[in-house]
Amino acid sequence: MLQLDTICPLMSPWASLVVIGCKPDGTIRFCVDYRKVNKVTKMDAYPIPSMERVIEKVTFAKYISTIDLTKGY
Repeated sequence: MLQLDTICPLMSPWASLVVIGCKPDGTIRFCVDYRKVNKVTKMDAYPIPSMERVIEKVTFAKYISTIDLTKGY
């Protein structure tokens, strides 16, 4: 990949190593080791609002839409 100019070497503290592994069926898996990034990342957690509070906020809304981001990559 380096010869094809698809990737380039980096010295950034945010850079992550690439690891090539094998799946149980023998095919190749391309993985990224994010442990270094996870060490310096701070969790931005906030409490989930109560359902009553959410309903109050949308009471007078003309349109309401939802999006499911649980499977987004």
